[in-house]
Amino acid sequence: MNLYDFDGTIYAGDSGIDFLKYSFIHKPLIVTKAIIKTIFKIFKYKRGKIEFQEVKETAFSFVNKINNLDLFIGKFVKKHKKKIKNFYLNQRNKKDVIITASLDFYVKPLCHSVGIKRIIATKYDINKCKIVGNNCKGEIKKKIIMNKFSNTKFEKFYTDSNDDKPLFPFALNTYIVNKDKIFKYSETYKFPTKIFNLDFLIFIFCGGMGTISNFVFSSLISFKLNPVLSYVFGYAISLIVSYLLNILLVFKRKISLIDFIKFVISYIPNFLILFSFVYIFINILTFKKYFVYLMAAVVGLPITFVILKLLTFKKPNK
Repeated sequence: MNLYDFDGTIYAGDSGIDFLKYSFIHKPLIVTKAIIKTIFKIFKYKRGKIEFQEVKETAFSFVNKINNLDLFIGKFVKKHKKKIKNFYLNQRNKKDVIITASLDFYVKPLCHSVGIKRIIATKYDINKCKIVGNNCKGEIKKKIIMNKFSNTKFEKFYTDSNDDKPLFPFALNTYIVNKDKIFKYSETYKFPTKIFNLDFLIFIFCGGMGTISNFVFSSLISFKLNPVLSYVFGYAISLIVSYLLNILLVFKRKISLIDFIKFVISYIPNFLILFSFVYIFINILTFKKYFVYLMAAVVGLPITFVILKLLTFKKPNK
């Protein structure tokens, strides 16, 4: 009998993200409202005021507003069951156990579509928009396995996540699934860092707010000053906005002059590239200033995130 994680292990991707994307395409209004509420929940979570479970509950709070939900989920499953990986389909067994943090209302139908019957997932009360019990992740998975399979030793456990380490002792052999590669786990293995994590998403939001402030202030100042010079002032203001949002929401540090100076220095390459872009497109190619401001403002967010994470707000050595 084998034990499997689901997302990223036997399913190519994140089924929860896929369900949100599918829902947004077909029900954009109600999903957008839920996303806006979720953003505010994320801020509270990052400030330590709520648990991540509440963020997850809010993200899927639109579900009880979908008419004919079973039919809707059925269509989602029909489109996405092809993402169940071939390696699993070729070795599946009716005794297999799937354990996942994904919500039961969409992940169980996905599993059932390929003959998986034994699924342990996060229970979600659709009517109340609440997780029943705890989010099925990490130590919670361990407790569940201990309760349900106290006298069982799984032959193999497959996972792609460092969060599943508490489950390793329950299997004779643990296997890592890294996209299409499968290999036996050893203690020397280091799980890859996931760039597109919650911090990155919040950073994109903060960067988006900086982008908006850059565009707004550059445009307003350009009524009085040269468009290129206005961009310099607008960029400076956007740096202050981005710094305050990032330090409060992403990196959770106190406001510091040293951190701010490091923040500004880390943006110098970004600024030089964007300033050159603005100068060329406005003064030489004579593009409309508003169009140029918009184009310039959205360049380099992922690179800047890595620079800030590694250099500007790097945790000091203890």
